[in-house]
Amino acid sequence: MVRHLVLGWGLLLAAALEGAVAAAPEGRALAEELLALQALQKGSDTAFDEVERRGADLLKKYPRLEQQALIHHQLACVYGVSGAAKQDRAIEHARQALRLPLDPGQRMRMYVYWGDATCIANQKRPLSEVRRMAAPIFLEGLKELRTYNVPETAPELPRLERQTGLAQPGKADDDAQRAYEQQLAARKRAEFEQEMCRHRDVLVRQVAYLYCRKPYAGSEIRELASRILQNPAAVDAVLKPIEAKGALVDPEPAAPPPTEEVLAPRPHIYLFVIAGHFLALIAVVGVILIVKARRRRAASADSANTA
Repeated sequence: MVRHLVLGWGLLLAAALEGAVAAAPEGRALAEELLALQALQKGSDTAFDEVERRGADLLKKYPRLEQQALIHHQLACVYGVSGAAKQDRAIEHARQALRLPLDPGQRMRMYVYWGDATCIANQKRPLSEVRRMAAPIFLEGLKELRTYNVPETAPELPRLERQTGLAQPGKADDDAQRAYEQQLAARKRAEFEQEMCRHRDVLVRQVAYLYCRKPYAGSEIRELASRILQNPAAVDAVLKPIEAKGALVDPEPAAPPPTEEVLAPRPHIYLFVIAGHFLALIAVVGVILIVKARRRRAASADSANTA
């Protein structure tokens, strides 16, 4: 399955730190423990028992909802990239994380992990079944992403004009300070929109990956996208890459198996058969009568000779 390519070490480590309150000792402690949990990830050689034990300890140690969300998020990341054996755990932790307060980027990441893990966990099933299970998860992520009013294309990052004197409270010009704060807010918004556009691209690609493979199911993905997204533009964005591959079609109906020709009854044949039987019966009776007549004549002749 196509994996979320932007999930490198840097992004995973940043994800562990995003929700922690960096200024608070408790936040820093949780961030460090999440990094230690991530360090256990070694693909199929991951020490899953240790991951499970540490995860359970962290959930007991940090009871606040936002902390619990980060822990489930990190556990889903660890299990999700640790081979096919523990994809059920990746699914469970991704679902748990989405029930809790996560920032938008982390939420989108959980939709990707949840959908990918569903594909991997059911890879022995037919594709037609797997995509009906996984595609709605990716589409739900796209539906939620629309609530963040992300533009169609990722924006360029605005420049921050260098300001002097702002590091010294009371000496900075008020207008310059406000201008700098506006620039900073605009840049943060642009960074957020860039990140969300990347997540949107990944979710769309995951759906396309499922439906660009045979047997095609154009009507199915069109109905799913329309029902879940409920927005024509969002539906078109999902269908566009599938259509570009010529896959937005339905499979040709299978030819019906050849049937043996059933001969209709023909009454005149039966009449001939019956007539044949009747003639054969008459012939037999005639033979019997002839034999009996000959015997009677022979008997009469014998009597005459005797007399």
